[in-house]
Amino acid sequence: MAKLPLLGSRGYAPNDARVLALRGRKQEALTALRAAERAGWRSDWRIYRDLDPAFDSIRDDPEFKAIFADIERDMARQRAELAKRPKDAPLDLDPSR
Repeated sequence: MAKLPLLGSRGYAPNDARVLALRGRKQEALTALRAAERAGWRSDWRIYRDLDPAFDSIRDDPEFKAIFADIERDMARQRAELAKRPKDAPLDLDPSR
């Protein structure tokens, strides 16, 4: 995975955290999950939070819950920003902003 990008359609996003959690390396898994969250990973986040058996060993950890609470807040913020825009306004797709 070291040669793959963290984000994007070919990215590994939370997969390193999943592997670490399966290996029982809980703190490292949480650290990797937080890194993915901070880098902007959001795809399929509810599935990972609620259903992915790889995260069973850390799902009840307060940090796990905090990571996904942060993601949920960010998604709500993004929805609110989109709702304020005129429906025909072009999307700003510049990731540097």
